Amino acid sequence: MKKFILSLIILSLTYSFASSQTKSRGESYSYAGLGYSLIFFTNSDVAEVYPVFNFSNSSFMNEVNLFYGIRLNKSFAIEISPSFVYSSSSNSDGFYFNDDISKRYYVPNKANLFALPLNINIKFYPFTEDMLSPVSNLYIEFGGGPMYIREEYDNNIYIDENLTSYQGFKTSKNSIWNENLHFMVGFGSSARFGYAIELGYRLVPLKGDNVIPVASSMASNFNSVNLSFKGIFSF
Repeated sequence: MKKFILSLIILSLTYSFASSQTKSRGESYSYAGLGYSLIFFTNSDVAEVYPVFNFSNSSFMNEVNLFYGIRLNKSFAIEISPSFVYSSSSNSDGFYFNDDISKRYYVPNKANLFALPLNINIKFYPFTEDMLSPVSNLYIEFGGGPMYIREEYDNNIYIDENLTSYQGFKTSKNSIWNENLHFMVGFGSSARFGYAIELGYRLVPLKGDNVIPVASSMASNFNSVNLSFKGIFSF
């Protein structure tokens, strides 16, 4: 995946440079904006700890996204897009964990997640032959980059899932840098102050080394379906 992301960046910069040599200033423009996404984790181990709708503390599994892009021509755009993911969950679902000494049942009293995807994205607009068409602002986006993930759990520990024998309390932490890759389909307005709605899938493979009782160590991935709403300013 690292080679793919590097190739994506090189291809995007090369295309941007080549396009700038052949088009007039009026054919391209810059834009920036702010986005908000609901995150639906597809891995059951992760979704149990971080449900998209957390009714116990009236919160959502969400992401805030800042972005700056250049519409190179009618068909392509490239953007820099960092995001901030934060969740504090008090979900009562527990899990078994083997620490090489004994197998115990862990129940997170509080689970905190912070993630920072740092992506470069390419947008392709396939229906721009007729700019007055209702689908001219429909686009396909793909991108990726490094992603920082940090978790901290306050775990109550028991012998088994019946919670019959309390073994104690333990705070567990894990911090990793990983890769992420995403694909999205979106639709936006072409107004100077515009909007966009996107639906996509993010791939975040994990090692699954199972050495720390937190999801980023035990789960095989942090993959998710994302529903995004964005406000855009063009200049």
